[in-house]
Amino acid sequence: TWSDAKVVCRNPWRLPSRSDWSNLEINIGLLSENPWEKSFFRAKSGGFRSKKGVYELLGQRADFWSADEFDENAAYYYYFAEGDKEIHSNKYSKNGALSVRCVKNL
Repeated sequence: TWSDAKVVCRNPWRLPSRSDWSNLEINIGLLSENPWEKSFFRAKSGGFRSKKGVYELLGQRADFWSADEFDENAAYYYYFAEGDKEIHSNKYSKNGALSVRCVKNL
């Protein structure tokens, strides 16, 4: 859940912000033909767990929490599927479960 995601990254690591995700998209060169194959960014497509406890899109998509809250019930997250040329963003219920990608403080 989002509350768990906020505490899983230990200093000097942290949950990435929306700005961090935008910077990642720019820095890995998503305008290239196969950006995920050419970049240093690797991730398994683990899907997500809905707030009802059902796992969806397993093996089809990678979904990651952002540190940024949308409102009291939702937070932003980022996702992509193999072959995508961009990272997608949306908001999701804080009670659902998504993967966590920690970034290092510089």
